[in-house]
Amino acid sequence: MARILEIELRRHPDNVDALIELGQVYTQQGRYTDGLMVDQQLAEHLPDNPTVLYNLACSLALLSRTTEALDALECAIDVGYDDASFMLGDGDLDNVKHTERFQRLVAQIDGPMRREDI
Repeated sequence: MARILEIELRRHPDNVDALIELGQVYTQQGRYTDGLMVDQQLAEHLPDNPTVLYNLACSLALLSRTTEALDALECAIDVGYDDASFMLGDGDLDNVKHTERFQRLVAQIDGPMRREDI
C-alpha cells in the first residue's frame, strides 16, 4: 500500500489525502521515521489542523522525542484538539504519558487526571 501512495505523491505532490494515508500506513508498518517526515509535511500544509498536529505529536512520541511530542500536542490542543480520553488510550503516546506536562495538557481539556487513567 505504501508503494502505491508513494507513486501517487510523485505524480501529485499536493495530494494531501494521499499524504495523510501514507503517514498512517508508515506508522502501521513501524516505519516511524518515515511517518514523522510525512507528518511534518502535513503540519507545513495544514498548520491549524488539530488532527494533523496530534498525529505529529504521536510520531514524535513513537521516536522518543518527548519534548517535541509534547510541544506538538500542545499546539494541537491550542488549535482545537479536545479528545482527552483518546489521548489517554493512545499507545502512540505511551512515551510521554508519564510526564507532568502530559498530565497538565490532559487536565487543560478534561480536568484533572486520576492515576488509573495513565
